[in-house]
Amino acid sequence: MSEVCWELTKNVIAHIGFEDCVVYLYDENSGRLIQVAAHGPKNPIDLDIYNPITLKPGEGIVGNVFSSGKAEIISNTRLDDRYVVDDQFRFSEIAVPILHNGKPIGVIDSEHSEIGFFNDDHRMILTTLASIASNKIVKTRAFDRLQMLNIDLEKRRAKEELRNQELSRLNAQLDEIIYSLSHDFRGPVLATRSLIERLHVNPVKFNEYYPMLFKTVNKLDSILLNIYYYSNNLRNPVQSNLVIPETLITDMIKFLRNEFKEEFEFEMHSQGAGYIETDESRLKVIVRSVLMNSIQFGALEGKPLCLKATVLHGKETCKIILEDNGPGIPERLLNNMDSVFMRGTSQSDGAGIGIFVCREVARRIGAKITWDSQPLDGTRVEIEISSKGL
Repeated sequence: MSEVCWELTKNVIAHIGFEDCVVYLYDENSGRLIQVAAHGPKNPIDLDIYNPITLKPGEGIVGNVFSSGKAEIISNTRLDDRYVVDDQFRFSEIAVPILHNGKPIGVIDSEHSEIGFFNDDHRMILTTLASIASNKIVKTRAFDRLQMLNIDLEKRRAKEELRNQELSRLNAQLDEIIYSLSHDFRGPVLATRSLIERLHVNPVKFNEYYPMLFKTVNKLDSILLNIYYYSNNLRNPVQSNLVIPETLITDMIKFLRNEFKEEFEFEMHSQGAGYIETDESRLKVIVRSVLMNSIQFGALEGKPLCLKATVLHGKETCKIILEDNGPGIPERLLNNMDSVFMRGTSQSDGAGIGIFVCREVARRIGAKITWDSQPLDGTRVEIEISSKGL
């Protein structure tokens, strides 16, 4: 639309010999006449307008011409109290409405430093140019609106596509989770029921059955906790907290020792020091899931379980490396980390939902998790996270 007006001022009116010319178009959103193109002092360089002004319909000579739909020639602006000084005072002014189907859509306005400069020939020329420009302006405006509608539609389609993709992803996850949980719940429940029945028949064997009963109940608790973590991750907004990773890890180790009543060695190493800014509760879920995975799968036969944590503080990111000397993850399972059904070892009957939840939580806070493992050679998990906030 503005291209048409600039063509009119720079390539047509500029050759008539006018000192200046400004094209106003009516903007329905603001309800004002806006300067969209100019020739002369109002256009010092390129397609720029110097100190553009806007007018209300009925304001000034331009506003009156727009409201009336009739051209006017003012021979001496000092004698017309409607005159509005723009960039500088001039004695003569001519204003011609731009009409489309009899309705004004803008005004072509020109001023001159001489008294009585403009005449009827000038009025006829500008009226003809306004008529020619009118159709182009309306068509261009319609095209611009169509383009804007298309852009808006594409944005909506893109958003809808993202929503559909996310919905499909969540539905697929839900299907996997339901199937996985039905399998993972049934095993511990049946084992618990069997142990209770044995205790009922032979109570004196309580000390023999108690560790197995404790393990199966703990497994059920772990599954339920992961369901809570998954739901909490979806529903709750991300929070920003100042966190000391080393403290978070050592506190989690103390908690897991007590929860699992397992004996294992633990080493903590740190390079650099300081806080990181992230969601503390979600980082706890990630660290807990990785450490639980190591504890549940245990060490190789004949070796004590050893866990090692290393925190590397960088300028932009912080790396948390968690290692164990356990049985490792077979390659076929290592390549399938995105699945809810993934289990750390092929012998494990533990719930694969733990690692799945860990990955989903990491995705929410922008953390990157990589697993490196070899069968019978332990597992190394690297968590890379921004140290400067979400």
